Amino acid sequence: MVGMNISGFISTNRDGWATINEVPFAESMYELAERYGIAHEYDDGLGGKRAIIKHCIITMYTPKKKMNFDESQKSFLDYMFGAGGTYEMEANYTGYSEWTITGFDLDKCSLGGHDMNKILVSHNGEYVNIRVECL
Repeated sequence: MVGMNISGFISTNRDGWATINEVPFAESMYELAERYGIAHEYDDGLGGKRAIIKHCIITMYTPKKKMNFDESQKSFLDYMFGAGGTYEMEANYTGYSEWTITGFDLDKCSLGGHDMNKILVSHNGEYVNIRVECL
């Protein structure tokens, strides 16, 4: 399994792409696919091609304060399963299509029909921890 962690503040560039630490999320996914050779091309009708990462898991936390991925995950799990009382949750979890028949579409920046750019833009200004894992 290959992957990457991305952490930082979400913003939007002039082209409407979600960026994390000023790097477009879509660009980070292209770099991952290129680095590990995990993109596959498929016919998309009328001679078109689509680049897909077949098996991809994307997990996203938007904590209320800056923390790493593991701390965000622990905060969320403690909240969900009640670790020692009631307290304010410090991270929100978003998990998208861990196993899909469509994979991650590099050209559309989508996973299983979920527009990851749109989702990230909806969290503009927030801190995010993303873990991407690919087989």
